[in-house]
Amino acid sequence: MFCICGTYLHINSNIVICHRCNHENICFTGDNKECNFKIEPMVRRYSNNLKAVDLENKGAKIKYTCPECNSEEMYYKSMQLRSADEGQTIFYECDCGFRMKVNS
Repeated sequence: MFCICGTYLHINSNIVICHRCNHENICFTGDNKECNFKIEPMVRRYSNNLKAVDLENKGAKIKYTCPECNSEEMYYKSMQLRSADEGQTIFYECDCGFRMKVNS
């Protein structure tokens, strides 16, 4: 059995307390050894700070002509967004605000 936080529970009595989140799980067992739990989807917890930090980091400045304003320098960063056997995704951003991505 699993707690609502996803931790595996060792059932040795009718009341099982999760050692990770201290949630109290009530388990009723009888002759047929059935145990009923209410299962709810786990909510992922993300920090808004991660997005803000990512926006501040434009990447490295390289010599690449902006198609919008013809500036000779743009910011560059790459990420592996697709499966491992495919190429990386390259993001370009100019000081004028123009952005583009290239799947290599």
